[in-house]
Amino acid sequence: MSGDRNIKVLGWNIHGAAGFGNYQMPPFIAGELMNQDADIVVLTEFVISDGWDYIRSILEKRYTLFSTYVPGENGILIAIKKDRRELKADSYQASADMNTVVEDRPNFLQVRLNGEKDKPLYIIGIRIRDSNHTPQFKALRDHLNSLPEHARVICIGDFNEWPKPVQQKLGSIVEVYAPRYNDFHSVNNPMYIHPSRWSYVPKPTIERPEGEAVIDLIAVRNVKILKNSEDDLSRKRGYKMYAKYDWSFVNEKNGYGKLTAKDLKTEAVGLPDHAILTAECAID
Repeated sequence: MSGDRNIKVLGWNIHGAAGFGNYQMPPFIAGELMNQDADIVVLTEFVISDGWDYIRSILEKRYTLFSTYVPGENGILIAIKKDRRELKADSYQASADMNTVVEDRPNFLQVRLNGEKDKPLYIIGIRIRDSNHTPQFKALRDHLNSLPEHARVICIGDFNEWPKPVQQKLGSIVEVYAPRYNDFHSVNNPMYIHPSRWSYVPKPTIERPEGEAVIDLIAVRNVKILKNSEDDLSRKRGYKMYAKYDWSFVNEKNGYGKLTAKDLKTEAVGLPDHAILTAECAID
């Protein structure tokens, strides 16, 4: 990884679906995460279930783990690499509480790294639930506004909306990123029906009978997202991106049969149905 203080962050909705249907965490999740070798990992729709003990035993070799989970609901897991100097802390403070009076809140977990006295680092895992989004974004905005102005913030997860409305709802307190949202090309051609990259394939509706969605995002404050990410398409066309969506885990070996990244994955019961989001950040 380039730069002494650059870190790789990863977000993945693993589709635990609140544990319904005798959910078992697929063992390949551990291998995918270890191969990605991110410095910070955030899993949404995280459920402690059969299969977790094995995955935890693998992850704990490399990461310090924090999680929130209530049976019958979706939780969040945050994993912080043990051997990264930039992520060493005198102490860690994990909390599932939000600084807001709003009652309808998203799935949320925050870890504060207390190391550099004047620049704490807040890592936030977020999932805006499928119900009314408006109060959940209000709760998240309230919480982000409550953090110290000088604090470094990395908020990553499933926002359940596209980058532009997420940015509008959160305001100027953070900058919101997807692979190409913040560059000249995508501002002028957001490709809302069939984007060149997507993180989720939603069920068809009357309003949107086809198409893919860009809803797994990263929001930062006092942290720089580097335009270092590449995929096959960007390498072919000669550019780099702010983030990357990886669908390579969708294959027969992992239980997806003939499904591809573009397919609706309702047949893949209990398997992740969102892309793996990765980005590289510079921490000053």
